[in-house]
Amino acid sequence: ESLKAQKENERDSLKTEKSNLEKENETLKNSDLKTAEEDLVSLKEQQTEIEKQINDFLESKGIDTKEVYQNLTDARVNLEQIKQSEETAANEAIKKAQQALTEVNNKINENDAADIIKKNSLKESLKDNPFGKVDKYNEQWISDKTSAPFMVITPEGIENYKDIPVVVCYPGSGGICCGEKGLLNNDNSMAKSIMAQAGENAPKAIFVVMQTNKTNSWTYGGEDVVGYTREAIQYVKDNYDIDENNISATGHSLGGDGVRYVAQQAPELFTSKRIAPISPSSVGGKINDQFISENFKVKLYSGWSGSDGCYNSSTSLAKSFYGGIQNHTTSGGGHGDAIKRAMANGNGRYRNDLNNNGLSDFFEHLLLGK
Repeated sequence: ESLKAQKENERDSLKTEKSNLEKENETLKNSDLKTAEEDLVSLKEQQTEIEKQINDFLESKGIDTKEVYQNLTDARVNLEQIKQSEETAANEAIKKAQQALTEVNNKINENDAADIIKKNSLKESLKDNPFGKVDKYNEQWISDKTSAPFMVITPEGIENYKDIPVVVCYPGSGGICCGEKGLLNNDNSMAKSIMAQAGENAPKAIFVVMQTNKTNSWTYGGEDVVGYTREAIQYVKDNYDIDENNISATGHSLGGDGVRYVAQQAPELFTSKRIAPISPSSVGGKINDQFISENFKVKLYSGWSGSDGCYNSSTSLAKSFYGGIQNHTTSGGGHGDAIKRAMANGNGRYRNDLNNNGLSDFFEHLLLGK
């Protein structure tokens, strides 16, 4: 009887333990189910948000969302229908889904391309006539994009033009390695003379005013002037809608040597094959003017014989290689003044140097080859 009672107690204990385990299991199931339901709700909310973003994006691109979703729905139906079929059929459904997605991407790309084409079609081409009214020129100092700093000067409204010509400019000794303020504060600087062109019949071009890093020379300082020029031109190509076949160059005094030096070392950079040195000095055997005269169309400008210290060397150089001097100055036109006179910047006393059509001979040569 004692043994029987013991067995009964053990049986009851096991039943109680089983009941507890069943209750605990049921609780866990309910808890897991609740968590799963909450996760499902969260996923549905995320799906709804993603679908909204997709719809907004497609509508912004002018794409019919109904057509897109119908293609995707058809692809899903196809996938469901062939879940149990052969692997080749499944691959075909995946291919259709990918094609539907590709079609969406193509439509987006087509719309983007159409926007770009439309925008470019509204721009004024400067290929045949890079002159007109310019209210003002804007300057931008570039010091962290290339190996050496430089200044970019553009006519206001540059974003409305395409096929823009480019003129690379090499300042004289007072404007080499002088920094942004030095270029803008010097009355005889190339930068300031360029910006003074604003008005009627002004050149609609991009002017790149070069600088060195630490030396006051384009040819003797040991700096990579050709490399600096190459980087500056690439910057302009990357950031503006230029005419890559119309890149010319000029330089004053030591810059007149610099422009010839770069033209000799890397003639491919100045794609127009036109340069215009202004009162250049002499650098001995550094420059082969015979080579330059054979490969470039050159017009050489100078100041007045009584005031320009480089008049004699410029005149001799011009007579020997470039068909004579393009002397746009009269009595009183000194060395620094030669820049303004050559550019005929229209500040009153220089307007007599303009052609009958009101354009500067200097800029007509550089921009149009006249």
